[in-house]
Amino acid sequence: MDNKPRVINHPALRNQNGIIHYNANQYICKDCKKTAFEKNPFAFNGFNSSFFLLQSAMRLLGNLNYTLQMISGELSISPTQLCRYLDSYVTIPPRRLPECLGIDEIHNEYLSKRNSSYLCVLVDNEERHIYDILNSRAKHDLSLYFSKVPREERCRVKYVTIDMWQPYKDVTRTYLPNAIVAVDPFHVVKHLTQDFSQLRIDLMNQCEYGSNACYLLKRWHWLLMKDDVTPRYTTTDLAWPLTAGIFSI
Repeated sequence: MDNKPRVINHPALRNQNGIIHYNANQYICKDCKKTAFEKNPFAFNGFNSSFFLLQSAMRLLGNLNYTLQMISGELSISPTQLCRYLDSYVTIPPRRLPECLGIDEIHNEYLSKRNSSYLCVLVDNEERHIYDILNSRAKHDLSLYFSKVPREERCRVKYVTIDMWQPYKDVTRTYLPNAIVAVDPFHVVKHLTQDFSQLRIDLMNQCEYGSNACYLLKRWHWLLMKDDVTPRYTTTDLAWPLTAGIFSI
């Protein structure tokens, strides 16, 4: 039998450094000569922070005003060790899916993985808070995420708001069978505005370059919002229903 000294961080009192010096017994098998250490009574394997210290960190994490960096400074424990503990030993129970679920994305090339520049954001539309953030908005990843949710839970969802990304609609139809799918007003207005602007550009390209009509269509967009339909350009008739539709949203 041999001993190996270990140092365990254990500040039992606030603002006071506390250290446990512990000699771990190492046992050697006489037959195969393999070695094994006795179970550490003060900390998890691979951690130099005591059970008490990690328990104190978990209590602070229950306060939403605390960040990992703040807890690290207050308890003298590294953020890396805190994250390792959370990933290895803490199991967060699944929350119930909201009845009105919003699906959107955030463009962030630094936080996403697998060269995907979009993170998928799930929102509780009723409570107005983020439900979850996924590493990708790809159809495969969304399908994998919702397939892990019990069917009874998925059937509770009544409404889903999305943008015009087709995989959102496909996944909703497959995994949220009772939900009514709606496109959120922001993306509807954005789509109509883009189409309306493209129609204006098409009309402008029909005009002679340098003419008054070309200048007005290029610089004075608000003229298209007037009720004067120019008979010379029959395509303009298509613009007015679009305009009325935008204003009615």
